[in-house]
Amino acid sequence: MKRILKGIWFTVFVLCALFVMVLMYSLSSEDGFTSSNRSNIVTESLKEEVKETLRSSPKGYSLAKRIKGYIILYSPYGSDWNLTMRKLAHFLIYFCMAFMIYLSLCMLSLGKGKRIVITLLICFFFACIDEFHQGHIIGRTMSKKDVLIDLS
Repeated sequence: MKRILKGIWFTVFVLCALFVMVLMYSLSSEDGFTSSNRSNIVTESLKEEVKETLRSSPKGYSLAKRIKGYIILYSPYGSDWNLTMRKLAHFLIYFCMAFMIYLSLCMLSLGKGKRIVITLLICFFFACIDEFHQGHIIGRTMSKKDVLIDLS
């Protein structure tokens, strides 16, 4: 019974990882204008939501100003919120994929070191393929920095 349950969980985690991979591939298949437009819409709606929530009190307004200052100061993209959100989205979606892969490998009873190495290799391979796809097939720019963000 325990073996069957492990098999079910393995299948669920693999399917979740594959779903995330398909989602990433379909998003990276968009041309640069469409992709930038989509992320700009998401960024602006998030900014408005946070702004409204935080400006409802004096403490919230103060916190909003501090958050904006930290992002501008520490983000490598300065005040370009859209680019900052795009890179954060890269990190988060690859984190979800890596987490699902790692959990899948846990179901196979591999040692911790092997799970980490295999997860990193799969993520690195997928990030390289994704950047190659964007650069050579879609016509968007390829970025080594994106591969590093994805791998982190």
